[in-house]
Amino acid sequence: MSIQIPQGCLEYPDTEELIEQCHALIDVIDGSEHSRSKEVLFTLLKEKLTILRDCYQVEIGKKEFIMVSSPIN
Repeated sequence: MSIQIPQGCLEYPDTEELIEQCHALIDVIDGSEHSRSKEVLFTLLKEKLTILRDCYQVEIGKKEFIMVSSPIN
């Protein structure tokens, strides 16, 4: 069975989980008082948003996808 995944990902990500993680990161960034912590968390947020954007572009057909064969169990 073949699945579509955004380029650079090992497997197709759970977009709902990514959205929840982004919301959690935003809450932590908002509550943080340390600039270095905010920088690190913001970098993580940007990475997750990039993955979400790639998923969207795969879904609408504007981005190449990688075919991955997964074994049928």
